[in-house]
Amino acid sequence: KKMIRSTLGWMLWGKKTPRRFVFGVGAFTIGSFFADWFKAPILHNLREPLSLRSRYGIDSYAVVAGATSSTGEAFCDKLASQGFKLILVDDTKKSSALQELSSKHGSAPTFTFDFRNQ
Repeated sequence: KKMIRSTLGWMLWGKKTPRRFVFGVGAFTIGSFFADWFKAPILHNLREPLSLRSRYGIDSYAVVAGATSSTGEAFCDKLASQGFKLILVDDTKKSSALQELSSKHGSAPTFTFDFRNQ
C-alpha cells in the first residue's frame, strides 16, 4: 500500500511540483508586498485632481496662515485661481507683503498676528 501511494503521488505531482508550489507561494507573498507598496503612489498620480470649487462651493473662504512665505504665496495663488476668497494671516513683521498679496488676489482681508507668543 505504501509503495502504491508514493508511486501514485509522484505520478500525479511529479518531483518538482512541491518546489513549484513553494516558489509560487513565495512569489505571491513578495508580489503582494510590492503591490501594496506601489499601489498608493500610482493611484494618487493617476486620479483626477480634486475640484475644490465643486467640493466647497463658489465664494467660499480659505484661511492662509503664513501667507508671505513661499509656500503660503503658492497656496494663495492656487486657491485664488480656483475662485476662493482669501483671508491672509501672518506675523506683524511682513504686513507690507500681506498688503501686496491682498491687492494681487482681490480684496482679501489681512490679519497680522504672531502665533508664537500666544
